[in-house]
Amino acid sequence: MAVKWQRSFLLQQVIQENYEVRSFRFEFGSSRFDFQPGQFSVVRPQNRPEVRASLTFSSAPQADSFEFTLKRIGDFGTYLYDHARPGDVWSLTQAAGGVALQPSHLGSPLCMIVRDYCAPAARAFLRYLNEQPPGQRLTLIHELSSPRERLFEQEFEDFECADRLLYYPLEDGCLEAGLLEQIFPPGSNPYYYLYGEAADARRFRDLLQQRGVAKERMMVERWS
Repeated sequence: MAVKWQRSFLLQQVIQENYEVRSFRFEFGSSRFDFQPGQFSVVRPQNRPEVRASLTFSSAPQADSFEFTLKRIGDFGTYLYDHARPGDVWSLTQAAGGVALQPSHLGSPLCMIVRDYCAPAARAFLRYLNEQPPGQRLTLIHELSSPRERLFEQEFEDFECADRLLYYPLEDGCLEAGLLEQIFPPGSNPYYYLYGEAADARRFRDLLQQRGVAKERMMVERWS
Protein backbone atom coordinates (compact mmCIF):
# COMPACT_ATOMS: atom_id res chain seq x y z
CA MET A 1 0.00 0.00 0.00
CA ALA A 2 1.36 3.42 -0.93
CA VAL A 3 2.25 5.78 1.90
CA LYS A 4 -0.21 8.68 2.17
CA TRP A 5 1.75 11.83 2.92
CA GLN A 6 -0.44 14.31 4.77
CA ARG A 7 1.58 17.53 5.03
CA SER A 8 5.04 19.02 4.60
CA PHE A 9 6.87 21.12 7.17
CA LEU A 10 9.95 23.33 7.25
CA LEU A 11 12.73 22.25 9.60
CA GLN A 12 13.43 25.23 11.86
CA GLN A 13 16.12 24.05 14.27
CA VAL A 14 18.47 21.13 14.97
CA ILE A 15 19.29 20.64 18.67
CA GLN A 16 22.18 18.53 19.98
CA GLU A 17 20.83 16.47 22.91
CA ASN A 18 23.85 14.28 23.67
CA TYR A 19 26.90 12.92 21.93
CA GLU A 20 24.93 11.24 19.13
CA VAL A 21 21.27 12.25 19.57
CA ARG A 22 19.65 15.29 17.95
CA SER A 23 16.18 16.82 18.05
CA PHE A 24 14.55 18.34 14.97
CA ARG A 25 12.06 21.18 15.56
CA PHE A 26 9.34 22.22 13.12
CA GLU A 27 6.80 25.03 13.22
CA PHE A 28 3.16 24.13 12.65
CA GLY A 29 2.64 26.90 10.14
CA SER A 30 -0.87 28.04 9.22
CA SER A 31 -2.65 25.08 10.82
CA ARG A 32 -1.84 22.54 13.49
CA PHE A 33 -0.86 18.91 12.96
CA ASP A 34 -2.93 16.55 15.08
CA PHE A 35 -1.05 14.05 17.27
CA GLN A 36 -1.04 12.74 20.83
CA PRO A 37 1.87 12.11 23.22
CA GLY A 38 3.35 8.71 22.42
CA GLN A 39 2.32 8.67 18.76
CA PHE A 40 4.63 8.56 15.74
CA SER A 41 4.59 9.64 12.11
CA VAL A 42 6.37 8.28 9.05
CA VAL A 43 8.70 11.03 7.85
CA ARG A 44 10.91 11.65 4.83
CA PRO A 45 13.06 14.57 3.67
CA GLN A 46 11.75 15.87 0.35
CA ASN A 47 15.24 16.02 -1.13
CA ARG A 48 15.67 12.26 -0.46
CA PRO A 49 12.20 10.69 -0.86
CA GLU A 50 13.59 7.15 -0.67
CA VAL A 51 14.77 7.85 2.90
CA ARG A 52 11.89 7.30 5.31
CA ALA A 53 11.11 5.84 8.74
CA SER A 54 8.74 6.15 11.69
CA LEU A 55 9.66 8.68 14.38
CA THR A 56 7.96 9.22 17.74
CA PHE A 57 7.07 12.81 18.61
CA SER A 58 9.19 14.16 21.45
CA SER A 59 7.01 17.22 22.09
CA ALA A 60 3.48 17.87 23.27
CA PRO A 61 0.65 18.66 20.85
CA GLN A 62 -0.36 21.90 22.58
CA ALA A 63 2.99 23.63 21.82
CA ASP A 64 3.62 26.09 18.98
CA SER A 65 6.09 23.67 17.39
CA PHE A 66 6.73 19.94 17.32
CA GLU A 67 9.88 17.86 17.53
CA PHE A 68 11.34 14.47 16.72
CA THR A 69 14.42 13.12 18.47
CA LEU A 70 16.63 10.41 17.01
CA LYS A 71 19.98 8.76 17.48
CA ARG A 72 22.69 8.39 14.86
CA ILE A 73 21.97 4.72 14.28
CA GLY A 74 20.87 2.73 11.22
CA ASP A 75 20.71 4.10 7.69
CA PHE A 76 17.83 6.50 8.36
CA GLY A 77 19.07 7.87 11.68
CA THR A 78 22.61 8.27 10.38
CA TYR A 79 21.48 10.09 7.24
CA LEU A 80 19.26 12.59 9.07
CA TYR A 81 21.78 13.14 11.86
CA ASP A 82 24.53 13.88 9.35
CA HIS A 83 22.61 15.79 6.69
CA ALA A 84 19.40 17.40 8.00
CA ARG A 85 19.69 21.19 8.19
CA PRO A 86 17.32 24.09 9.00
CA GLY A 87 15.42 25.00 5.86
CA ASP A 88 14.91 21.39 4.77
CA VAL A 89 11.35 20.31 4.02
CA TRP A 90 10.03 17.04 5.50
CA SER A 91 6.83 15.22 4.57
CA LEU A 92 4.79 13.49 7.30
CA THR A 93 2.01 10.95 7.35
CA GLN A 94 -0.93 11.21 9.69
CA ALA A 95 0.11 10.49 13.29
CA ALA A 96 -0.43 6.91 14.41
CA GLY A 97 0.59 4.52 17.16
CA GLY A 98 -1.23 2.36 19.64
CA VAL A 99 0.57 3.60 22.77
CA ALA A 100 -0.53 7.22 22.89
CA LEU A 101 -1.25 8.59 26.35
CA GLN A 102 -4.83 7.60 27.15
CA PRO A 103 -6.98 10.38 28.68
CA SER A 104 -8.76 7.75 30.78
CA HIS A 105 -5.44 6.98 32.51
CA LEU A 106 -5.05 10.51 33.86
CA GLY A 107 -5.64 10.58 37.59
CA SER A 108 -3.99 7.17 38.01
CA PRO A 109 -0.28 6.47 38.61
CA LEU A 110 1.63 6.47 35.30
CA CYS A 111 4.94 4.69 34.72
CA MET A 112 7.08 4.64 31.59
CA ILE A 113 9.94 2.16 31.15
CA VAL A 114 12.46 2.81 28.37
CA ARG A 115 16.03 1.96 27.41
CA ASP A 116 18.66 4.37 26.08
CA TYR A 117 17.48 6.47 23.14
CA CYS A 118 13.86 5.25 23.30
CA ALA A 119 13.04 8.09 25.73
CA PRO A 120 11.56 10.78 23.40
CA ALA A 121 7.98 9.76 24.23
CA ALA A 122 8.73 10.48 27.91
CA ARG A 123 9.43 14.12 27.12
CA ALA A 124 6.21 14.34 25.09
CA PHE A 125 4.24 12.90 28.03
CA LEU A 126 5.88 15.27 30.52
CA ARG A 127 5.34 18.39 28.42
CA TYR A 128 1.70 17.42 28.07
CA LEU A 129 1.26 16.60 31.78
CA ASN A 130 2.89 19.89 32.73
CA GLU A 131 -0.15 21.67 31.30
CA GLN A 132 -2.61 19.53 33.29
CA PRO A 133 -3.92 20.24 36.81
CA PRO A 134 -1.38 19.72 39.62
CA GLY A 135 -0.88 16.26 41.04
CA GLN A 136 -0.34 14.15 37.93
CA ARG A 137 3.20 12.76 37.73
CA LEU A 138 5.08 10.34 35.52
CA THR A 139 7.46 7.77 36.97
CA LEU A 140 10.21 7.21 34.40
CA ILE A 141 12.48 4.18 34.67
CA HIS A 142 15.31 4.65 32.19
CA GLU A 143 17.73 1.81 31.55
CA LEU A 144 21.09 3.15 30.39
CA SER A 145 23.81 1.08 28.76
CA SER A 146 26.16 4.00 29.51
CA PRO A 147 25.84 7.35 31.35
CA ARG A 148 26.42 8.98 27.96
CA GLU A 149 22.98 7.75 26.87
CA ARG A 150 21.10 10.11 29.19
CA LEU A 151 18.75 12.52 27.43
CA PHE A 152 16.99 15.79 28.29
CA GLU A 153 18.85 16.06 31.61
CA GLN A 154 18.08 19.71 32.38
CA GLU A 155 14.47 19.44 31.26
CA PHE A 156 13.91 16.28 33.30
CA GLU A 157 15.45 18.01 36.32
CA ASP A 158 13.02 20.89 35.85
CA PHE A 159 10.09 18.47 35.70
CA GLU A 160 11.30 16.84 38.92
CA CYS A 161 11.42 20.24 40.61
CA ALA A 162 7.87 20.91 39.39
CA ASP A 163 6.72 17.58 40.91
CA ARG A 164 5.80 16.19 37.50
CA LEU A 165 8.48 13.50 37.31
CA LEU A 166 9.98 10.74 39.43
CA TYR A 167 13.11 9.76 37.52
CA TYR A 168 15.06 6.52 37.97
CA PRO A 169 18.08 6.42 35.63
CA LEU A 170 19.57 2.92 35.84
CA GLU A 171 23.21 3.33 34.89
CA ASP A 172 24.28 -0.03 36.31
CA GLY A 173 22.28 -2.44 34.18
CA CYS A 174 18.76 -3.73 33.69
CA LEU A 175 15.54 -3.21 35.57
CA GLU A 176 14.85 -5.77 38.29
CA ALA A 177 11.66 -6.73 40.06
CA GLY A 178 12.93 -5.40 43.37
CA LEU A 179 12.97 -1.81 42.14
CA LEU A 180 9.42 -2.09 40.82
CA GLU A 181 8.27 -3.42 44.18
CA GLN A 182 10.03 -0.53 45.91
CA ILE A 183 8.46 2.12 43.67
CA PHE A 184 5.00 0.59 43.38
CA PRO A 185 3.94 -1.36 46.47
CA PRO A 186 0.91 -3.66 46.22
CA GLY A 187 -2.28 -1.76 45.54
CA SER A 188 -0.74 1.18 43.64
CA ASN A 189 -1.80 -0.35 40.30
CA PRO A 190 -0.21 2.05 37.77
CA TYR A 191 -0.59 2.09 34.01
CA TYR A 192 2.67 1.12 32.31
CA TYR A 193 3.94 2.51 29.00
CA LEU A 194 6.85 0.47 27.60
CA TYR A 195 9.15 1.75 24.84
CA GLY A 196 12.17 -0.12 23.54
CA GLU A 197 13.73 -2.26 20.88
CA ALA A 198 11.71 -5.46 20.42
CA ALA A 199 13.79 -7.58 22.82
CA ASP A 200 13.78 -4.90 25.53
CA ALA A 201 10.05 -4.25 25.21
CA ARG A 202 9.35 -7.97 25.58
CA ARG A 203 11.63 -8.14 28.62
CA PHE A 204 9.81 -5.23 30.27
CA ARG A 205 6.44 -6.83 29.51
CA ASP A 206 7.53 -10.23 30.83
CA LEU A 207 8.84 -8.69 34.05
CA LEU A 208 5.53 -6.95 34.65
CA GLN A 209 3.56 -10.08 33.85
CA GLN A 210 5.62 -11.99 36.41
CA ARG A 211 4.54 -9.38 38.96
CA GLY A 212 0.91 -10.01 38.06
CA VAL A 213 0.31 -6.79 36.12
CA ALA A 214 -2.79 -7.18 33.96
CA LYS A 215 -2.39 -7.02 30.20
CA GLU A 216 -4.78 -4.07 29.91
CA ARG A 217 -2.52 -1.97 32.14
CA MET A 218 0.49 -2.37 29.81
CA MET A 219 0.92 -0.33 26.61
CA VAL A 220 3.87 -1.61 24.58
CA GLU A 221 5.72 0.14 21.71
CA ARG A 222 8.42 -1.95 20.04
CA TRP A 223 11.01 0.15 18.19
CA SER A 224 12.96 -1.23 15.26
